[in-house]
Amino acid sequence: MNSDISITWRRWICCNYRLECFLDEALEIITRPLQRGNKSFTLAQEIIKPDGRIAIDGSVTSLIMDMERHQTLPLPECLARYFPLRGPGGDSAA
Repeated sequence: MNSDISITWRRWICCNYRLECFLDEALEIITRPLQRGNKSFTLAQEIIKPDGRIAIDGSVTSLIMDMERHQTLPLPECLARYFPLRGPGGDSAA
């Protein structure tokens, strides 16, 4: 990837708030790779309460863009190798 290109990450976030969390509560946060397309990837996330119940879950989809050209960029192999492919041919829009 050319270091002269202005790159940014675009994100789409989806959260499901299931239970309240409180100040000083010891919470476990789990983030794992969910899927990837040709130019995007999605992380799954969970916040788990001390009793094992899921308080919040959701996903974050990120897209890599060249902001000077207003074009999406292919997902670099250094990231892609950690994610399962989204299906035949990856994603079409991203």
